Amino acid sequence: MKKNEGQRLVDSVRSPSPSAGEAQEIIAGPDGTFVVAASRAKPCESRLYRFRLTGEGHATGVTPVTGGIAPALVAGLAISPDGRRIAYATTPCADDPSMPPTAASPPQAANPPSATLTVLDAVTGHRRTWTTGGMSVLGEIVWARDSRTLGYATGDVNHRTRTSPPPSPDGTDEPPGDAIGNVTVRALDTDAPGTDLLAGRVLFRPPSGAGTVTSAVMNPDGRTGYGTMSKGRPPSTILFSFAEGRPMHVTKTIPPDPEGAITLHAFSTGDEPRYACLNGIDAFGRVTEGTFGSQSFGRCGTAWGY
Repeated sequence: MKKNEGQRLVDSVRSPSPSAGEAQEIIAGPDGTFVVAASRAKPCESRLYRFRLTGEGHATGVTPVTGGIAPALVAGLAISPDGRRIAYATTPCADDPSMPPTAASPPQAANPPSATLTVLDAVTGHRRTWTTGGMSVLGEIVWARDSRTLGYATGDVNHRTRTSPPPSPDGTDEPPGDAIGNVTVRALDTDAPGTDLLAGRVLFRPPSGAGTVTSAVMNPDGRTGYGTMSKGRPPSTILFSFAEGRPMHVTKTIPPDPEGAITLHAFSTGDEPRYACLNGIDAFGRVTEGTFGSQSFGRCGTAWGY
């Protein structure tokens, strides 16, 4: 990195041999630990590693997580506050005949998408998996402070089949791609029996016409949360909070910039560390403004310690 960019290289870690693929996500965990997910396309595989940082910022003690090998791509990492469980979304690799069958091939997520959630016990290596039916996305995976309740957002992928897009209600054309609908935030008891991802308690579902949900995250209490949505063209940004069994509460509306500038808004509630890769309603980064579009993979490249 150039010094005038305000960044510098702190440390680099030699890649394991044989190669585990490219690092896709890295997040901070409790007690000064970090977890990194590396994925490769040939064979389709992801591996989890844990490490610590020295006082000088050097990585030390890089070791594989027990049971942390998945024959799929992994995204949306979340570590429980007690450090024992790691939750993440998985998806198969896309088959690309144009790519040579080598371990260096960049991984791409398969399409059509399907929401699959895995919880790994990093002590015993035991894994549990929950799934949904149909085309769907999964994201905003985060643990409650009890290290048992897991929050997440799901959305249905509604395939658009038309030759010319009809106008949207506000008189503008809809963007190309499949629409994301029925966005819902749920809280799952990970110790309860079952494999249905839709069996979790419903904490939030937007009312009809409220707008396009871009993020929705459960709070550490396992019953409330916050999020953002956009509405209109050009869109206003709406900040909201929610609670189980109550209507959505709009906390702030930010109008669009009159000159068309793009503004980045970042916010959270509370001061508790979340130890999670909160990157939108699709953990694999394939949803933009309510539309499922081009392939993307690997969203959390920076981890913040508390």
